[in-house]
This record gives sequence, C-alpha cells and structure tokens, in this order.
Amino acid sequence: MRNLLACLMLMLALSACYSDEEKIDGRWVGTISDEARRELRIDGQIDGDVFVVEFEPHRVHLNDTIRNVEYSSNKGRTLVKFENENRVLTIYRDEDNPNRIRMTAVGYFQAKIYSFDLERDDN
Repeated sequence: MRNLLACLMLMLALSACYSDEEKIDGRWVGTISDEARRELRIDGQIDGDVFVVEFEPHRVHLNDTIRNVEYSSNKGRTLVKFENENRVLTIYRDEDNPNRIRMTAVGYFQAKIYSFDLERDDN
C-alpha cells in the first residue's frame, strides 16, 4: 500500500507543469501532532504543537528539519519532491484566502496521510 501511494504521488509530481503564478514561498505556520512529527521525521518541537514551514528555492524547512526539494506547480497545487527521498508534499491553495494553504504528506511507516492547515507568517 505504501509503495502504491508513493508511486501515485510521484506520478502526480511528474505530470504537473511549472507556473510562476503558483509558486510557493515564504514562512507558514500551523499545528502538528506528536504522531505526525514522528511519522514524517520532523525534528524540533516549538511551543508544543506549533509547526513552522519555510519554503525557499530548492529547500524547505519543516521546524528544524531542512530538506533539498524540487517544486512543480499546476492549477492551485504545488508538489514539493524531496531530492534524496521517494516522497512528496502536496500544497493546495485556498481560493478565497491567499494567506492560507493546506499541506498533505504521507507518513514513512504507516502510509497514513497527514494534512496541515497553514497560514502565512509575515514576521
């Protein structure tokens, strides 16, 4: 099941086209559970359940975890593929509020899908 999900996510990443207007960047803040932090191998705990995601060109920060990535965007979603892993994050834009996104990721061990609602942090 995990291989099927990983294959599906990679196929979606390969099928997406690049668009500057859909590019994701900046610092985003939400919450994360201990289970999700363990499953997704995210280091660092900030004030209990705070989850900070910072998108940079070719790199993403997930709390204290930094990974090299490639971005692919297409019609309201951005796929973030980890460079040295068989994994992707999917970012969905909120059509009504440009300062909100939803990020999904598949766990390493349970093949469970985790979803995070994040808001742009202007600080």
